[in-house]
Amino acid sequence: METNTRCGKCTELSIDHLLALAEEYPRFQGEGPVDYGYYQHHASITDLEESANHGCDLCQFLVSHLKGLRWVTGGRKPYYDPDFLEGSSDSVYDSVKRHSASDVRIAIGALRQETPSLADIDVFDCIRVQFGPSEPLDSAWHGWNYTQLLIRIEETVLDIPLSVRGLPVGRRAIGQYLGSPTNFGIAEHWLRECEERHDDCSVIPKAPVLPTRVIDVGVGTDNLSLHYPHGAAGRYVALSHCWGGRITPTLSASTHDPFLRGIPYDQLPANFQDAVVITRRLGIRYLWIDSLCIIQDSVQDWLEESKKMGGIYEDATLTIAAMTSSKSTDGILGTNQTKAKQPDSVSIPALRAGDRTVNARVEALPKKKDQEYLADLITNSVLASRGWTLQESVLSARVLFFGAKQIYWRCHSGFQYADGRLSQLGEAWVLPDFPDLKDSCPAMRSYQFSSAVGRPLSNAGVDEKEAILEEYYHLVHDYTRRLLTVVSDKLPAFSGLAQRTHRAVGGAYLAGLLSDDIKRSLLFYPSVSFDSKPAATGMEYRAPSWSWASLDHSIRFVNDLDASGPLDLRIINHKVTLRKDDNPYGEVTGAHLVVEGVTVPLYRSAQLFKTGGYFAYEGWSRFDSPVHGRWIPVANDSIRGRHIVECVADITGIEIETEEADLRIDPQAYLSEEYVGLFVTTGSWGDLYFLILEPAASEGPKVYRRAGFLSLPGHEMEWISELVKEIITMV
Repeated sequence: METNTRCGKCTELSIDHLLALAEEYPRFQGEGPVDYGYYQHHASITDLEESANHGCDLCQFLVSHLKGLRWVTGGRKPYYDPDFLEGSSDSVYDSVKRHSASDVRIAIGALRQETPSLADIDVFDCIRVQFGPSEPLDSAWHGWNYTQLLIRIEETVLDIPLSVRGLPVGRRAIGQYLGSPTNFGIAEHWLRECEERHDDCSVIPKAPVLPTRVIDVGVGTDNLSLHYPHGAAGRYVALSHCWGGRITPTLSASTHDPFLRGIPYDQLPANFQDAVVITRRLGIRYLWIDSLCIIQDSVQDWLEESKKMGGIYEDATLTIAAMTSSKSTDGILGTNQTKAKQPDSVSIPALRAGDRTVNARVEALPKKKDQEYLADLITNSVLASRGWTLQESVLSARVLFFGAKQIYWRCHSGFQYADGRLSQLGEAWVLPDFPDLKDSCPAMRSYQFSSAVGRPLSNAGVDEKEAILEEYYHLVHDYTRRLLTVVSDKLPAFSGLAQRTHRAVGGAYLAGLLSDDIKRSLLFYPSVSFDSKPAATGMEYRAPSWSWASLDHSIRFVNDLDASGPLDLRIINHKVTLRKDDNPYGEVTGAHLVVEGVTVPLYRSAQLFKTGGYFAYEGWSRFDSPVHGRWIPVANDSIRGRHIVECVADITGIEIETEEADLRIDPQAYLSEEYVGLFVTTGSWGDLYFLILEPAASEGPKVYRRAGFLSLPGHEMEWISELVKEIITMV
């Protein structure tokens, strides 16, 4: 239906008009209630329906999609569901019809972009249609209740971005098949622009030395083969993917020679076939895939090649990230078969210039679970759950992400969405540990690539070192929340990141710890409930007890450390026995750390107080293997003059107001084991930080294993200055 059949309200509506209304207010609100800066459409839902019945196609579109809105279960906001059946108790349409005020308000919007002004918006990608005013929620909620339909704005011409009032408007219409010519055209454009025009990316090697083995995907042929470059340089693609179980075929002693003659494409799993297609379409000849380029039944080859993994991804022309493929047979590109019914769409004027009108196509946003955002993929996808893939992502200079809905790009110059929604990622709030998702490790990356153009590694300044260290501990936290199939991979799968941090910081690298920052390296604790993450298979030794790599839990570090004090822990000696002597960042078979510090006796209790909260605060402890599995307050037995760790307050039961005097220590609840608190350093607020140690009697006198972390308040703790330092060994 042509726009000239529209009602008067819809005829006056345009994106240009909506932007003009938004410009009247100093702070733009891209999401949320529509209370100002909006176009007043029909006065009620009844008027809207009457206009739709008289043939206005835009009013028909709004009524149709309002009827497709349903309330989110357990929430307050509606979402669009094309399969929703009218008449349900979840019907938003019925709620609007019953409401006394149902005027139609239309405003421009920008999804997931919180900025102080219109000029800071990456792209205006939606129109917000609100029915009736917003109302404050009841006292149990904070915020506003409102009924809103979000309409996505799409461009229809790929090479001509839509700009209205000098502001970017609309997403590209890209289709659902990731292997379409449109999507490959976008990927080729990203790579070409990066290589030819990005100043920040000029430090990336144009033709690095190729890995030991690569897959030759051929030029103008369908033949694949295993190739030995023998030190030659060239462009290549690396694949970051989830194995998801057994893969076949792989490179082995028996397949090595046949692979040199040719690798049967049709026998490869879908992920690998798609990686070959992507590499060829980008005009690159070589592809690196771990299971096809490392001899899988050779321990020696794995030890040799695994230490190079960081460099392989770092030097790749680009890395393909199969974000949503849980196993090798899932595929990366999806399928070009018949897709689900596309949402209805309609055109509205974007701007009018004389007799010329530029239209934009709009459609209702899909229900929330069908929407996709790169920040969510980076944190919550199946690829982000695997240990090995962290360094593959962080160290790669360029990454081509394949989600389920579209492709994305990252290089030193920023992020790109295939639909054109963002030039730099505006979703940093999704990752609280990485305030700037544009680059989760800017200091490390800057140091990493500046060294490639000749800056001596020893010249890292104090401020730069501290920034790199902070990023390192964030990376350890991210890494330890991920899963590994093989327990002995704990250090090797992090080796590329460890190596690059160690180069900048200096000192000795000690099974995941940094000797030049030893106090912070030692002060870690489990950060989640202990049953939330399954352990990797196998129980063999993989790290000393004083290393975070010895745990299967997500861990955090204490960062609020004060300047060094006279009682702080000091390293006397250390030794790490390596599985492979030339790889200090790989597997270890043993280690010990000799330190000088003050100690205090600790006793452990299984006593459980029914208080509904914390009590008589004497600090808190976190055992690596807890009795009760909670955040543990610490009690002080004033009669016996000793600190008791893990004497807990049960905060899971009914709250009971209990006087402090009733919280008496039960001597019958003491465990038989005795512990030692090794003082490490003081926090910036005066708290005293200790390691909880347990005797390792079989290893000799004054030898201990780490058992946990302890924090005691610094006030009224003068007794610690009276303690005498001693030398102990930790294993």
